[in-house]
Amino acid sequence: MPEQKARKHRVFIEGDCKVSNAFREAFMSFGWDLDQDIIQFECGACRRIHFYIPDELGLDDKEIKSLLDKVRNDPEGYVRHDSDNGDVISKHDSDSKDAISSFEFYGVPVIFGCPCHYDVLVEDQIWEMRRNICDYLVVRAKNEKDQSDQSVSYAADALKAISVP
Repeated sequence: MPEQKARKHRVFIEGDCKVSNAFREAFMSFGWDLDQDIIQFECGACRRIHFYIPDELGLDDKEIKSLLDKVRNDPEGYVRHDSDNGDVISKHDSDSKDAISSFEFYGVPVIFGCPCHYDVLVEDQIWEMRRNICDYLVVRAKNEKDQSDQSVSYAADALKAISVP
């Protein structure tokens, strides 16, 4: 079997950083195909593969060995998860028993705790734009309410028009 060449993986923010619990709770979603033997997601920002191998699926050693061989050939390209909140561990081939938490931002799947820290970049950008976002939400909510009020008015007029005296 030919040896795979390791891929380069982008890092958006250097250092040890994490998103806030408030951001994680507001945006976190889960999802995977339960027909898969090994649960894995690709970070849309840096293309790293995040995975964990649930014990309850009863995988054979051949499948696990195949994945771990890929990890050994490209240790920067694979991240194994091993904690209650989906945080990344640096030891890629340790036992794992937890899910991978993620969200989508502008169509890009983002993995919480990815070494590229794109999740932190997204939170920082939203926080920097918070005043603009709040202003937008106020105006948009008012417009939606005005449209809703207009629809109610049209419906009331229609009911009056078809009512039998």
